Amino acid sequence: MLQPVSFLPLHQAHDPRALMARWRLLARAAGLQVRTLVTMEGEPVLCLQSRRAKPAPLVYLSAGVHGDEVGAAWGLLFWAEKHLEKLRAERFLIFPCLNPHGLRANTRLDQRGLDINRRFHLPEDPLSGPWSRLIAENPPALGLCLH
Repeated sequence: MLQPVSFLPLHQAHDPRALMARWRLLARAAGLQVRTLVTMEGEPVLCLQSRRAKPAPLVYLSAGVHGDEVGAAWGLLFWAEKHLEKLRAERFLIFPCLNPHGLRANTRLDQRGLDINRRFHLPEDPLSGPWSRLIAENPPALGLCLH
């Protein structure tokens, strides 16, 4: 059984690989499918999805849009670790860290020097385009974007 960790070693706060390693463990424990939405300059942007079929309402959770807001990315993980049964029983679409470069660099900006929070309306954007298509295919009943 996955044991939640109630602390974060300070040296890992801005380490997207450490964050994603924990999410991969959680995904196995909760029966979530892990996919790479896109790879931005060698950095995968992961998406976790429930294997539960429709028609259950979909809950969308995301964090890590701004890399200087590490509390949201790690807080979402801590919440998920404590709610494995909910993740198993209900239908979720989770983006644990939409901006891994920003997390590593402690900045709002991605590797292109852009604030992705200002680009979600652009279908040609290499991140927000695939993101918006996935959302259109899986419309959520509830969405929480943690900052």
